[in-house]
Amino acid sequence: MAAKAQQKILQALVLLMRGYLQKTSGTETVKNVQLLSFARQHSVIGLTAQALSLDPTLEAAQRRYCTGVEMAVLQRTCEKNFAFSQIAEAFEAQKIPCLPVKGFRIGRAYPVPELREMGDWDIVIHPEDREAAASVFAKAGYAAGEHSESSSQYQKDEIVFEIHTLLFPSLCRLYPKCRPFLQNLWQCARQAEASQQFFLTETAEFLMMVLHMASHFYYGNCGIRFFLDLAMYLDQYSMQIDWKIVLEQMQTFGLSRFLREMLALTAKWFPVNLPDDILQTETFQNRRLEQMILSGGTYGYVGRSNLSLAVKTDYALSHKKTGAKHLLCAWIFRPINHLQGEYTYLKKYPFLYPLSFFQRAVRWLRRRKGRDTFASVRDLPKEADRVSQEFDLLHKIGLK
Repeated sequence: MAAKAQQKILQALVLLMRGYLQKTSGTETVKNVQLLSFARQHSVIGLTAQALSLDPTLEAAQRRYCTGVEMAVLQRTCEKNFAFSQIAEAFEAQKIPCLPVKGFRIGRAYPVPELREMGDWDIVIHPEDREAAASVFAKAGYAAGEHSESSSQYQKDEIVFEIHTLLFPSLCRLYPKCRPFLQNLWQCARQAEASQQFFLTETAEFLMMVLHMASHFYYGNCGIRFFLDLAMYLDQYSMQIDWKIVLEQMQTFGLSRFLREMLALTAKWFPVNLPDDILQTETFQNRRLEQMILSGGTYGYVGRSNLSLAVKTDYALSHKKTGAKHLLCAWIFRPINHLQGEYTYLKKYPFLYPLSFFQRAVRWLRRRKGRDTFASVRDLPKEADRVSQEFDLLHKIGLK
């Protein structure tokens, strides 16, 4: 991708965020420090600092500050990349095939890949290699975290790895026809020369990015970075994407309309070129949707209570109920796989699941000492109404 095209996308990012802050603050003046603070909520602070640095009128002190922000993001990403190189080397020694996905791979579409922030490393492995992978992380000094049927988490200091045998299992329950594609990602991957590492084709990677967005809309939200990822990726790899396969697959998944809605909003916010037949049908354009995306940060957690987010778990979604009573039940009676990371004894003794309710209640009361303990419970009707409205928006953009 030409440097000029990259700059235009980054400049559009700044204009988008500045415009939102102007509307919400009611003032025309938005300082760069405010802009960077908002960018941090969406995990695009390094990219925003880079975009601001391109302004020739930027004062020297502000330019130095932006450079410092860029360097801090670069350092964090390089530390994570180095940690991956060590794990990848150990996987090679144990002959464990691995398929890095999400942030690391998407980053290569950016002008400076290391400025594309990521929270953790996501790696797909074969189910039969799960035990061997756990041994690698244990020997490398990583502590085991949350564990489920299809994923395991490992952490050392600020470095987090998520190892998957199946991506987006919750989405697969809502859209069962996604499962064959996600179970057979290896068939859409190319093996690196003389290596145990595999990488998805551009078409498969693009499909996975859209499925990733769909998954996050149910649990919190998708922030600006998801759409920026699409813009950068399309500008870089649009010619390598087989759009016929994309449209056929999304139709099979039952997510064809969602794809068009996401691409339409991406094209509205960023200067990207899409194939003529992609946006032939009319799409849903709504300020409430844009407000929901822009206000919630990277994953929609900003300004949200645990009660509000609880309804977007598998448990609540599977029951399709968003009333206050059901919201409270979803918050209290969390699925066991959501608790196994925090209460590790549940992995070995799942029959102690009821005990975790008591533990959680005690911890919750301790944390709220000196505060209005039942304020959250009193807010249930308002939270339930908010979630209900969000589900209405999800239906309008093609989600169940």
